[in-house]
Amino acid sequence: MNTLSLNGVFDLLADDRRRYVWEYLSGRPGNRIPLAELSDRVSSYESDAGTEASPGARHAVRVSLHHVHLPKLADASLLEYDARSNVVHYHSVPTPEQIVADVGNGSADVAVSAFCGGD
Repeated sequence: MNTLSLNGVFDLLADDRRRYVWEYLSGRPGNRIPLAELSDRVSSYESDAGTEASPGARHAVRVSLHHVHLPKLADASLLEYDARSNVVHYHSVPTPEQIVADVGNGSADVAVSAFCGGD
C-alpha cells in the first residue's frame, strides 16, 4: 500500500499543471485518457479564455506532462502512465481536497491506494 505524506501532497499541488491534471481526472468518468487529449485540456486551461493554444504551446505541455508531471503523479500512485502508448490509466482519483482532509484528520500520511485501486 502506498502512502502519501502531507509534504508529498503539497509537493504534488505545488505545480499548476499537476494540480490541473489531478483535478481534471478526479472529476472525469472513465479510467483512461490519451496523453494527447490530456495535454490539449491542460493547454486550453493555460491559454487565455476564448483562445486556442498554439501548436508549440500544446507540444510543450505534452512534453512536460510526459517527462515530468505524469511520472511524478504515477510515483504517488494517483495514476498509472504508460509512456510507450502515451495513455494515462486512473481509478477513482481522489480530489486534492479529499487527500488533504484525510491527512488533516490526524494521520501524518494517507493511504493513496485505498482511493486509486493500488495494492
